[in-house]
Amino acid sequence: MGRLELVPWFATFLPSVLLGLDYGIVVGIAVDLILLLFDIARPKVVVQKRQLEDHNYMVIKPEGPIVFPATEQVRNALIKKSRKNLDIPVIMDCEKISTIDFTSTMAVEATLSDLAERGQDLVFVHSDEKIKKILKAKLKSKFRCFDTYNDWISATYTPKLTSLRNRPMRLNSRRISVHGEIVVEPIDCKAFVDSDNP
Repeated sequence: MGRLELVPWFATFLPSVLLGLDYGIVVGIAVDLILLLFDIARPKVVVQKRQLEDHNYMVIKPEGPIVFPATEQVRNALIKKSRKNLDIPVIMDCEKISTIDFTSTMAVEATLSDLAERGQDLVFVHSDEKIKKILKAKLKSKFRCFDTYNDWISATYTPKLTSLRNRPMRLNSRRISVHGEIVVEPIDCKAFVDSDNP
């Protein structure tokens, strides 16, 4: 049993002895509700700087529901830590977010704008379908979510190869040998194309 769990016990026991059982129960319930609301209003927020495949990024991981009382707690933690690491993107890990309300999505949108002004990205990982739906409804095209950190790395840093199969080749010159010397001869591109399409 933690020390914090002893508070409702003493808050119930002492009034029950001094004032009567009914008063003790009422006081105990009231104290327990206050502690519960305090946990909701100030959820634990883990902020870490990590590295994956030589890429640095900052992770913010709220633990618990993000509802109106907790909005500023999460936002302030994110802004404060990201201000010290302006050159790296920010990832919000939604794995332990049980729910999020509309007011909190407004705060997330404001945070996205603040980070964008500083040239930082905010993306989301490990979000369940319920959280995705709520955030996407508010953030729309600004909402970028990935299943894992590796998916984010692949989508962000892996070079995208463009197929050249259907791209027309434009030849401006060619190398030819004249009396043993290499000479660059210009090519008439129009004539070259017209020769292929009589």
